[in-house]
Amino acid sequence: MDNIFYSIRNGKNPKYSYYLKSYFLRLLPLKAICRKRLNKILAQADTRYDKNYINDRVNYYNRLAEPAKLPEGSPHLNELKLQKKGKVYYFDSFEYLRYFPENLQWNYCFGDINFMPDTPSIVKSRPIHNQSANAILLNLNKVRHFIFVKDKIPFEKKMDKVIFRGKVNEGKTKRIAFFNKYFRKTGQLE
Repeated sequence: MDNIFYSIRNGKNPKYSYYLKSYFLRLLPLKAICRKRLNKILAQADTRYDKNYINDRVNYYNRLAEPAKLPEGSPHLNELKLQKKGKVYYFDSFEYLRYFPENLQWNYCFGDINFMPDTPSIVKSRPIHNQSANAILLNLNKVRHFIFVKDKIPFEKKMDKVIFRGKVNEGKTKRIAFFNKYFRKTGQLE
């Protein structure tokens, strides 16, 4: 039955169930429960076998070496409001913000970010060429970007091929260089 629904959705996450779950969780008085559980959750991380891996991932997502002072006027956590536009960013942020006191401040840049924020900010994406610590990654817009394929073929048995649907034309020098380097392992783009 799962495979039928997966095929009907073309492998995409269904937005109706995402919104249904998100609105439901927003109505529940979970903030107090989440805040009580936070220390327990963090303590459990210290006992995990993959603690070093988790720390490496956290340090990749958050490059801040020490606590940062946010500028005056930075919004408080409780100032994040559900709006007509950007509901997914609201719900994905709320999933984590509910664990922290509402009087804490934060900055965020929702949408596709192609610049480095001037102050530490939560972002969905950041330029890879810049090592600035101000862009702190959080998995936002999960319903669109975190799709897991149900694949029965083990990785080792897959063909050495790729499908790419981006443009490879003038002005896309990095893409052209990539394809010239790897396409058919001949070094030439056809």
